[in-house]
Amino acid sequence: MQPITRDHLLSLKAQTDEKTRLQNIQGYTQNIYQQVINTATTTTQTRYQVQIPIHGQFSARDNMPDILDKLRGLFPDSRVNFKALSRGVDGKMYDIVEIDERMKPFVNTQFNQEFIIIDWS
Repeated sequence: MQPITRDHLLSLKAQTDEKTRLQNIQGYTQNIYQQVINTATTTTQTRYQVQIPIHGQFSARDNMPDILDKLRGLFPDSRVNFKALSRGVDGKMYDIVEIDERMKPFVNTQFNQEFIIIDWS
C-alpha cells in the first residue's frame, strides 16, 4: 500500500465527480452526433434540433458551455446554438436569450423550452 496525503484524500471526491461529469458530456454529445448523422443520412433536412430535458440525473443545462464547445468541435463549419424559447401573449415562440428586455414582460417563461440546434445548411 502507498501512503496518501490528506490533500489527496480531500480531492478524491471532486476528481470522481469531474470524471463522471465529463463522461456524461461525452455520452450526451455522442448521442446528438449520432442523431445529426442519422438526420443528414436519411432525410433532406439540414438542421437537427434536440430539446434539453428539464429533469434528469445529468443536467445538460448546467453543462451547456462544455456541451456546445464539444459539438462545435464535432461540427466545425455548422452553426451550433442554444435556444431558450418561451410563448408570447400572441401565442408565438420567442428566443428569450436574444429577446429585447422590453419584450420580456410579454413572454410567459413558465413554459420555457430549451434546445440545441445544429444547422449545416
